[in-house]
Amino acid sequence: MGMKKITYAALAATIALVSFASPANAETKSLVIIDSYFNLSKLPSSVTQICVAADKCVNTAKSSTSISDASNHGTAMAEIAIKQNPSLKVVVIRASDVSRFGTVSGVSGNTLLSALKWVEANSSTIGAVSFSYSLSGNMTKIGECKLSSFGLTNVSIVDPQIRNSINKIKSIGIPFFAATGNNGPTKPVSYPACITDTVSVGAGVGGAYIPSSSRDANTDVIGSLPSGKFSYTSSIFGLIPQTTSAANVSVASKYLSEKLDKGIVFVIP
Repeated sequence: MGMKKITYAALAATIALVSFASPANAETKSLVIIDSYFNLSKLPSSVTQICVAADKCVNTAKSSTSISDASNHGTAMAEIAIKQNPSLKVVVIRASDVSRFGTVSGVSGNTLLSALKWVEANSSTIGAVSFSYSLSGNMTKIGECKLSSFGLTNVSIVDPQIRNSINKIKSIGIPFFAATGNNGPTKPVSYPACITDTVSVGAGVGGAYIPSSSRDANTDVIGSLPSGKFSYTSSIFGLIPQTTSAANVSVASKYLSEKLDKGIVFVIP
């Protein structure tokens, strides 16, 4: 269990259960998924895309079969969320550019901030935000959330604004779920999952963390895929493996899938 204080959630005293108070009118509000790129032709027509990428989302990524490829990652996250809750309203925010050669760039601190500002401006329709992406290469040591002097420079520049925006949406009852990363227990939880006001999600199966899951004092929840196993069969990509990214969006979707009077109980995993 992490040491971060989550005022919108009641964390159970036992290690077996984590209980969240589900938001009022949860079933009418959307899950916002921020990621690099989404192939809308592979997703239900009900999914709405918002663009914060500099290329205005006019370019299309070249085809790739690798789920870890930036061109597929967001699509897979959206599919997992919908599999967890088929009636879920999903808004995806594309935060990466596509080059003229069809390659997808990574999410930057600037585009993450732009996505968060969109969430702030449209908060009345949003129930939760999922960011299954790590802006890594910036952390100093385990258990802290301090940026080092190297890594992604633009993250350091906008870091105070990112933290402020996450705090703002938390204060109005919109949790920001963030994946801890897949670098194992000897590495710090990734940014922005280490930020105090996020709900940071590690990955586990069968009552224990998977070896690759990053976890430290900044980890709040252990999540699992909708199947509760190491992988599940995707209609788009075949087998999707258990990672903190997949666990994170699955937890965010489950958060919105429960009715207010029931709350949410996450069995760990």
